[in-house]
Amino acid sequence: MKRNLKGVYLYLSFGVYLLIVSGIVLFLKSRTALISIFLAYGLPLIFYWLRTQRLYIKIISLATAIIASGFIVYYLFYLKTGSSLGRLLMIKIAFLNASDYVFWGLGLGNFTWNYPQWQSDFFKNNSDPGLAFFLNAGETYVIFNEFIQLFISIGGLLFVFLIYLFSRFLRKTAVVNSDLLKGIRKGLLIIFCCALTYYTLHINGVLLILIFYLALSDAILQNNLSAVLTKSGIYLKTTIFISSALTILFLYPKYDAVRQWVNIKKDMDTTVQDNNGYTYVYSNLKNDGKFLADYGNYLYEHNSDVDSAIKILEKSKKKFISRESIEILAYLYIEQKQYSKAIKYFEWLVNYLPSRFSYRLELIKLYQKVQRVDKAKQLANFTLHMPVKILSGDVVLIKNEIVEINRHLPSTR
Repeated sequence: MKRNLKGVYLYLSFGVYLLIVSGIVLFLKSRTALISIFLAYGLPLIFYWLRTQRLYIKIISLATAIIASGFIVYYLFYLKTGSSLGRLLMIKIAFLNASDYVFWGLGLGNFTWNYPQWQSDFFKNNSDPGLAFFLNAGETYVIFNEFIQLFISIGGLLFVFLIYLFSRFLRKTAVVNSDLLKGIRKGLLIIFCCALTYYTLHINGVLLILIFYLALSDAILQNNLSAVLTKSGIYLKTTIFISSALTILFLYPKYDAVRQWVNIKKDMDTTVQDNNGYTYVYSNLKNDGKFLADYGNYLYEHNSDVDSAIKILEKSKKKFISRESIEILAYLYIEQKQYSKAIKYFEWLVNYLPSRFSYRLELIKLYQKVQRVDKAKQLANFTLHMPVKILSGDVVLIKNEIVEINRHLPSTR
């Protein structure tokens, strides 16, 4: 009796938990979370029920599931229409540039540097990219589909090899009767399904779970198969241990430099600030593009050192590109009256985020300043008639300012 009551309480508690989680997910409209909840709890129950049914019921259920899947995909797509269209744009741009990297890939870590430039070039070279893409282009470095991004990064040959290794892992774990292995395979399935619509493999916590799953699976397989460590196994583990230790030793100065940099920005580490130049931090992080972009902005804001800030930001641009770093660089060149360079960067920003009115206004002002009247009028007329994604007071003020500028521009006839 007590055991039955415990089971009832357990199921009730789990049901309440599932309702709370589902409610939060529905409120946030997280499509990836909805998919993962269905894969974790809904799909296994459906398969369990189908195993007990007759063949004709299975056929009818399968047909119903296919039709229902179409409606679900339609619902999820239009749950956040702008986000969905933005992701389609990212995938389209990625595929347009993938042909150059089919075999060997861009290289790990290079996708986030290349994609912003691909998006800027896409709108620069397409006079009619489509209204939906024009309005929903946003700042991003990842394309919310890990498989496409991984394929472009490592190339087709290595990508196929990884698929082979994963399928081999699934075959090995399938022959062992273990509830824990079944749970691991289920967890991996959910992670990889979520990777179709999210940057799952860029999240450190998820990567740690993957490593834990693989290590636990290996331990279970060894125990079930009565595996005995061979010399090659000992050599492999020794190599992993040594390489891990060397990695920690090599990365610790970078970790310490990041810690000190955070303290510097919080004005906590006065010792480092008094030394001028932040030698220790810069020497350890000088090849980190994100740090250089942050450092360049810090130099300008705290030291008003425009020349050094530009030098650092130009260096960071070779390793890391973001809307903020390019925008800061453009304004710094305006401050130095190097208008041609400022124009180059504002043109890049206008192409990268075409629906942003503020960048268009700055570019019109620059064209006017350097007497490129035809360019100024062309951009002003286009901006005044282009669609507005979200109407706001700022947009109205910008358009009014552009109207005034356009009115005072001399005729090009």
